[in-house]
Amino acid sequence: MARFDVHRPSVIDPSDYEYVSMECIKIESLGDCHFIMSEREKLRAHMARTGGKYSGHDHGGNCGVCGNVNAIYTSQFYHAKSNSYVRVGSECAEKLGCYEMEGFKSKCANWIEARAGKNKAKAALEAVGAGKAWELYVAKAEGRNEDTVVDMVGKLVKYGSISDRAMSYLKVLVDRIERAPEIAAARAAENAAAAPVPVVAGRMVVEGEVLSVKKENGFYGYCEKALIRHTDGWKVYGNLPSAVHGMVERGDKIRFKASVKVSDNDPKFSFWKRPTNAEVIKKEEVAA
Repeated sequence: MARFDVHRPSVIDPSDYEYVSMECIKIESLGDCHFIMSEREKLRAHMARTGGKYSGHDHGGNCGVCGNVNAIYTSQFYHAKSNSYVRVGSECAEKLGCYEMEGFKSKCANWIEARAGKNKAKAALEAVGAGKAWELYVAKAEGRNEDTVVDMVGKLVKYGSISDRAMSYLKVLVDRIERAPEIAAARAAENAAAAPVPVVAGRMVVEGEVLSVKKENGFYGYCEKALIRHTDGWKVYGNLPSAVHGMVERGDKIRFKASVKVSDNDPKFSFWKRPTNAEVIKKEEVAA
């Protein structure tokens, strides 16, 4: 069938065409893609300036020049002489001076793959009752526990899975975040009820529950530090004796002698040094 539209191949002069934007007609896969939306906004803004519209053509193809029906990825060009826009496939786009299609296709493929990973991650979290973690990830929530959740969900998206142990820890963090006001109130009440750190000359007996253990390589080599809540409620922090390295866990009870210095900022917090005669009482022994 003979064509008479202004964009038929026989009359095209590439110098008459201005590149505007790119598009992908896979709306179901890329309809909410940020860079696709940006390309569409370029086209809308350009059309608003010119008042031009898409040109009509007699063939039914996706490419307005050659009629290719398989042109899923297209470029939009503006034809000033007819004040019209034409959508063309990659081969015709190159003839009009646009050579960016392969990079655009790659970005689309990467986005589709990333979205598939996000969908899989969201489903995995919801399946174990950790859907809140996905909400925190999408919102890019900030905070000590929130940062860890966002990082772990990011790894789930990237790699497709995380260990059962990591998933369990993720649920613990989400629970802490959701109960943050309750936890803060309990800690405030606990601190209010705690006795101040006693001022004692020389060493004193420190006995209490281990709240946390931190392992690190310091200037003098490997060491373990612990935060302990004394039986009187005040807290003390310091290096564990090497004799009990690897033996102390959160929730254990521990007893030792040490010099204790009260914090300058909090009369219920202190630091110990030169600990001796350390004794760890495991949780199961306490229960017995």
